[in-house]
Amino acid sequence: MTILYRIVLPLSLPALATIGLFYALGYWSSWFPGMLYVDNPRLYSLQYIIMRIIRNIDMAATIAAKGAPAGSPIAPSYAVRLATAVVTIGPIIFLYPFLQKYFVGGLKVGAIKG
Repeated sequence: MTILYRIVLPLSLPALATIGLFYALGYWSSWFPGMLYVDNPRLYSLQYIIMRIIRNIDMAATIAAKGAPAGSPIAPSYAVRLATAVVTIGPIIFLYPFLQKYFVGGLKVGAIKG
């Protein structure tokens, strides 16, 4: 146990931080479980709400493009996609600086030879 706590875990902290970041990113980006299991609209996750907004805007743009006369305004689906990308990436941007020291430590351990 001493070898585990004093040698193995300090050397594997960069790998554990990377795996943790990927797991957190995957959990944050999941909207499908919310669609399956949540019935109350007040309890929907942010990702599910954003997915519904994007689908509704895309559907409105498709309908408007088929039946609208030439020169009429269309729904801003691309701008909505970019805005929702900024909203969804926010928490990951705030999490990354806390884990950055482990990534730098992993680079140092891998770079030192001898």
